[in-house]
Amino acid sequence: MSWKQDNSNKPIMEYLELNHKEELDAAMQDSNKSINDLMSYIFGKASQIAQKSNVAMVDDETVYSWAVHYIVEPKEVIDSENVEKINAQKVTMSKTKDKSKTKKDKSIESENAIDDNQLSIFNILDEESN
Repeated sequence: MSWKQDNSNKPIMEYLELNHKEELDAAMQDSNKSINDLMSYIFGKASQIAQKSNVAMVDDETVYSWAVHYIVEPKEVIDSENVEKINAQKVTMSKTKDKSKTKKDKSIESENAIDDNQLSIFNILDEESN
């Protein structure tokens, strides 16, 4: 796997090289880890925050701590965190779907409800036929 540095990952790679060189070197030797997976891990963590408030504003130190966590922890630990995240997202999505159905059902009911003061064409036709 590749650990090629580019503009999108440059600050993170520089931080790791400066502060966690040994851990980064070990991670770079691990064929199960890559810079792309590291960035995906960080984006995933930020997405978890964004789901709670629809915005993800994360300070540099937190992002760097996620990067360190990724390079230090075994791949199995990172993968298990991702599985837990996916399961949590499924639960959140199903709750959101249930809420949207309820709102939709209520709006249909309110559209179909007739105000007591409102005339209905059926009432008029009934009166004319009598």
